Amino acid sequence: MSGTGMREALAAGSLRELDLYFAERLTANLQQGRELVAIAAALVSHAVGEGDVCVDLAKHAEQRLFVTEGFSGVAAPPLADWLQQLADSPLVGGPGQSQALILDEQRLYLGRYWRFEADLADRLRQLATVPLEAVDRVLLRGGLQRLFPDCDDEIDWQRVAAAMALLRRLLVISGGPGTGKTHTVAAILALLIEQAQAQGKGHCGSLWRPPLARLRRASPSRSASCVPG
Repeated sequence: MSGTGMREALAAGSLRELDLYFAERLTANLQQGRELVAIAAALVSHAVGEGDVCVDLAKHAEQRLFVTEGFSGVAAPPLADWLQQLADSPLVGGPGQSQALILDEQRLYLGRYWRFEADLADRLRQLATVPLEAVDRVLLRGGLQRLFPDCDDEIDWQRVAAAMALLRRLLVISGGPGTGKTHTVAAILALLIEQAQAQGKGHCGSLWRPPLARLRRASPSRSASCVPG
């Protein structure tokens, strides 16, 4: 990507000043492969600004980048050439290294975002290995029946997810809008409190108090933010 091409993208509003500054400053002293590294630097900076943690270069190779009304964009190189130039650049490291850009197979990250993702993965693996406390399965079955009454012969995946949440230390629940994730999480909280009550963890004298627990929530939707925490 030439400096002129970047500035045209900036003028067209498809590239932020931050993206341009980052790409230019990062590659200012680069003697070899500057153009292709600058493309990658601007692209990953722009992607982070859009809320993505990395860019899959395979999806952008040989495409027009930063296209907007009145600007036809800038041509990205073939994937093999791009990956080779990045791998050869002193500005780009591999997983676990400390360069400003990290190339993990064909995914390109800003260095600190790769580390954020790696730290999160490590933490999830740690959580997955922590032994579970005993679960009252009779009580759990009763709670599931109450919260998720039987529905014909179909599998109730919300009920399955709620059950697995109490039988595993780590569980990922996914689904599109309107698939019942928020309802499922609310049911899981009810089941957890029910288990704590049965084990006496929520009692203080004659009064019941919510069990000690740390609940952290990241809510991309308004309905999800209403789940009690």
